[in-house]
Amino acid sequence: MTLHARPRSPFEFAVLLPYRLGYHPRRSVVVVAMHGRTAGVVQRHDVSDDRDHCEVAAARALEVLERDGADAILLFGFEDAPWQTSRLLEAISDAATAAGLSVGVRLVVRDGHGHLTDDDGRTSTQRLPRPADVPAVAPFVRAGVHPLPTREDHVEQVLPERDEERAACVAAASGGGRSLAVGADDHRLAHVWSSVLDPARDAVPVTEMPDDELRLVVDSLLDVHLRDALISVLCPGSLSLAAMPGPVVDLARRAAARCPWVGDDATPHPADVPDHEHEDVVAVRGRLAQVAALVPQALTPSLVTLTGLLSWWEGDGTLAGMCFERALEIDPDHRLSWLLLQLLSHGLRPWEVALSDGLPGSAA
Repeated sequence: MTLHARPRSPFEFAVLLPYRLGYHPRRSVVVVAMHGRTAGVVQRHDVSDDRDHCEVAAARALEVLERDGADAILLFGFEDAPWQTSRLLEAISDAATAAGLSVGVRLVVRDGHGHLTDDDGRTSTQRLPRPADVPAVAPFVRAGVHPLPTREDHVEQVLPERDEERAACVAAASGGGRSLAVGADDHRLAHVWSSVLDPARDAVPVTEMPDDELRLVVDSLLDVHLRDALISVLCPGSLSLAAMPGPVVDLARRAAARCPWVGDDATPHPADVPDHEHEDVVAVRGRLAQVAALVPQALTPSLVTLTGLLSWWEGDGTLAGMCFERALEIDPDHRLSWLLLQLLSHGLRPWEVALSDGLPGSAA
C-alpha cells in the first residue's frame, strides 16, 4: 500500500514494513527505495550464506532500484539468529554504494528489538515501538490490513480457498457463456460490476450476490476490450483509453462508479491517491478475490490477474506476483498474466510502461 503517512524513525519504519508487505518477513532482507523523503518500491529477499546467491540478489535489487529512479535506499534485516542477514545486507549495501545510491538506514530486527548501524559502524539497540504507537500504521489498520505470520498465510488470505459447492452452482447458472461485454445487457452488466467494485462498508457481501450475477462477472472478462478498459479505469495510468471503443470505456467507467479514486479525466500516480482512498482500493481488491473463490476455477485467470494488477498499481508487488503466478497455474497460456509477471520481475510497474496499444491476449 502506498501511503502518505511517514514513520518518524527507522524503528517505526521497521514496525510499518510488515503492514506494507502484508505479512511478517522472516529470514529476509527488505530494501526500500527512497525518492528524497518519499518511499518507493519495496523489495524482499530471502537470506543466504552463499556469497554467489547474495551477489545475484544484490544485482537484481539494483536493477529494480535503478528502474525506480531511487536516490537512496533503506535496508532492513529480519532475522531469527544473530548475523543471519549480514552477508546479504553487506552485498546489497556495497552494490548500492558502488552505484551511487546512499544507504540511509541499515537496521536489523531480532527478538522485538531494532539494531541500527550508523555510518561509522556503531550499533545502537532499542525495543521496537508497539504498532499502536506508530501513527503511520493507522491507515493500514483502518483498511483492515493486519500482517500475517508468513508469506504463505498472506497468499491464503488474499486468494481464499475455493467454495466448490458454490462454484458448481455458478457454473450451472443461467446466462452462462456470455463472452461479449457490450450489447443489450450492458446496463445490467455495469450494475453487477458496480456491486462487485463497491468498497463501502455496507456494500452487499459478494457471497450474497446471485449465482447468475457472479457468472456474468467472470464471463464478461472473456471480452478483452472490457477487461482492458476495466484495467485502465481501475488502475489509472496503466493503460491508455484512447484506442479503446467508446461504449466499452463508458461501460467500464459506470462499472467503477463507486470507486472514489477513479475519475473521468484524471490519471493519478498511485502516490497521489489519498490514504483513505487506498483503503477503498484494498476493499475492492478483496471483493475481487472473493468472487474468484466462488466461481469455477477455469473462469478465474483474468479475474485473478485483474486482482493482481490492482494490487501492483496500489503498491503491493508481492501480492501481484502471487496473483499472476496463480493465474498461470490455472491457465499456462494466459498471455496477460505472463506479460505482467515478466514486467514485475524486471522491476517495471504498469504506469511506467507504454502500453498504449493495449495488452496482448485476445484469447486470454
